[in-house]
Amino acid sequence: MPARSELEPLYRQTNYHISLPERLLILHVDDLHPLLDEWLRTEFHSCYAFITACNPGSRRLSETENATRMDQLRATIRAAGYLVIPGEGVLGDWREASYLVPGVELDLALGWARQFGQAAILWGRPGGTPGLHWTEEAADEAP
Repeated sequence: MPARSELEPLYRQTNYHISLPERLLILHVDDLHPLLDEWLRTEFHSCYAFITACNPGSRRLSETENATRMDQLRATIRAAGYLVIPGEGVLGDWREASYLVPGVELDLALGWARQFGQAAILWGRPGGTPGLHWTEEAADEAP
């Protein structure tokens, strides 16, 4: 897996699309998003995660492999009792299927990220900004 110092600028430039029932929202790391906050409060959610199972370790997999992994992630999230909302990470030509998971606490979401070989997730609370939260799989560069 690439070092955090390689991945972080890419993650910060990415547009994180969320397909809510009546609108498309686009999140960015560390930017406020009042429309998402409003939706979360209306639906009584105190936090959220944006997570994928695609391309573990930043290795590009086939569409079929990624679709299978996303089905497995969706089943894992639903089995834990959480809502799954389709999303997508977009940076230039790179598009990666993802999910918004309202109400999930950070530790559980990071556990799923580790389970599916991910370097980081977005996580936040209404009124705050979505922050990058790293798994231990994404090590810092050696000095």
